[in-house]
Amino acid sequence: MNFADTTVASDQPVLVPLIDQALLKVEGPDAEKFLQGQLSCDLKQVSSANSLLGSNCTPKGNVISAFRLIRPTDEQILLRMPKAIREPALANLGKYIVFSKAELTDASDSYTGLGLQGAGAEALIKKTFGEAPDTINAQLVTDDLVIVRVPGLSERFELWVPGAKAASVWEQLIAESQAGGTDLWKLAEIQAGLVQLDLDSVEVYLPQMLNLQALEGISFSKGCYTGQEVVARLQHRGKLKKYLMRGWVDSTLPPTAGMNLHSPNRRNVGKILSFAPATKADSDIPGYEVQAVISKSAAEGNLLHLDTQEGPQVELLPLPYNIDPELFER
Repeated sequence: MNFADTTVASDQPVLVPLIDQALLKVEGPDAEKFLQGQLSCDLKQVSSANSLLGSNCTPKGNVISAFRLIRPTDEQILLRMPKAIREPALANLGKYIVFSKAELTDASDSYTGLGLQGAGAEALIKKTFGEAPDTINAQLVTDDLVIVRVPGLSERFELWVPGAKAASVWEQLIAESQAGGTDLWKLAEIQAGLVQLDLDSVEVYLPQMLNLQALEGISFSKGCYTGQEVVARLQHRGKLKKYLMRGWVDSTLPPTAGMNLHSPNRRNVGKILSFAPATKADSDIPGYEVQAVISKSAAEGNLLHLDTQEGPQVELLPLPYNIDPELFER
């Protein structure tokens, strides 16, 4: 990992191969019905024109996988998630789909994922494909290619390209953009407050601990799904103790996923989920932005330390969305 990966010119959008992401495919006449009973989000809002975030939980409400749902056709739904959690996601959904008129497969090798972000990204999408999704989560399907506009501090798009067309699409886009490493995309995901689960985080957190309710990743009106009772109880009784936060740490050594955070008075008040090299805002000081689930009470003092109670201090940064305070107070 290297800080050069996050240093690019600002006058062109950046094109990033999404090599750390996987795609699961659910296909068949019962694809929507099956997923509606398994996932936290409302599948009726997922269409060829609209993508959505969601999660798959255990009966106790613990998140096995968190993902973006993409719908190329009526009977085909893709779940885009980190490769690190692909196997448990496949295993859990596979236990239940045998009773449905739908099939679950790993479609990662059928598509190439590209991320395009930065000033001029929307203009380049329009120039290349004739139009671009114009609102967050809007989706465009054109010529078997799927384009999704995703949240971020700048213009950001995910493109999922059938393998045979990937080289051609890359050449078209890179002619008017610059190549970037996956750390650039990870950094933008952290800044957007979009959870990036790793294998050690499977079945550890409830969806609200990952802020999915703030990102339309939980429906409280669609009816039953696996884990729904626990998730709804937390939402309405307001006993959330920890949630996903964003921070920056001045450290020459990279954090690691799973690394603990500590306060002066308490150990293990948070855990790192993801990180990426980043200079501190309004300065040229190198460090790392981190994404972590942190105890609300420990975070209020903003005196958090990485790895040990004497480790580098983690400075909390604002999220681009609000967390309903009643989640903590009801």
